[in-house]
Amino acid sequence: MKKRDYRITIIAKILIIQLVLTLGGLMIGCTWRIYAENKKWDALVYPGVQLAGFDLGGKTKEEAEQFIRNELIDSLRDKQIKMVLDDQAYDLDCSDLILARFLEDAADRLFSLGKNLDWYQKHQWIKKGKQYPISFRLNEAYIDQFIERIEKDIYREPVNASIQKMPDGTIQVQPEVEGRKLQKEKLKKLIQEKINNGLWEDPVIRIPVQRIAAAVTAEELSCIDTLLASFHTSFAASSPGRIHNIRLAAEKINGTLLMPGEVFSFNERVGPRTRERGFQEGPIIIDSKIGSGLGGGVCQVSSTLYNAKIGRAH
Repeated sequence: MKKRDYRITIIAKILIIQLVLTLGGLMIGCTWRIYAENKKWDALVYPGVQLAGFDLGGKTKEEAEQFIRNELIDSLRDKQIKMVLDDQAYDLDCSDLILARFLEDAADRLFSLGKNLDWYQKHQWIKKGKQYPISFRLNEAYIDQFIERIEKDIYREPVNASIQKMPDGTIQVQPEVEGRKLQKEKLKKLIQEKINNGLWEDPVIRIPVQRIAAAVTAEELSCIDTLLASFHTSFAASSPGRIHNIRLAAEKINGTLLMPGEVFSFNERVGPRTRERGFQEGPIIIDSKIGSGLGGGVCQVSSTLYNAKIGRAH
């Protein structure tokens, strides 16, 4: 069979040329439209650019400067962030919170975003309108100083449960008290988020604290319901200084709770017998002779306590 020759007719050629010209025109038109759109945004803040929760996209540089001055700088002068914990409240002055030099050049920074991209990347940004939040540059030293003041104010040591002998001889358990301390890094993060996300809607922060459990609870002491041992000695004939020292030493060991496995040291609990710690001169025995020395009478407290322990052992 004779092979047929295929020839492109004049009409086909014309159609192909028209198609090529049409596609070329569409490409040129599309490119020109993208170029024109990019060119328009060269004079504006790119869409989606935000500052403190406010969208500044579509504003000129001058409009952005005016907005920042009116809505942020002037507004912040009278704004406060209130920190609350139970019935305690603290006010953080926003006029000192944001660095002034940041607000002064914020419009330049916002306006320049995206301007150094190529034409296609610019088009993608404009077309998709992605969110681009800008954070304030905060006065870190001021925040740290404020948090340190709150930390000292709200810190509370836990108090262990204790037992107390009542006048009728019964034993009463005093419940423990939970302690607390400030979560400093978390509070600092909350302050930063509040400023950068817009504190204008709800300028209140709940102060985050960490609860500190007491080492000894009332439940652990609930099994103690009676006196285990006792011993007494008299100091009626003692001098005023000796009586004072006995009372002071007894106060230092009073309420001591010794849990299973723990060790009690009288000297560690009472501490050094010095004037700075309140001890006075009193009779003491030195080389089988009675003399005078600081803390005279403390030994009577230790011997009385020892005999109570011996009485319990027997």
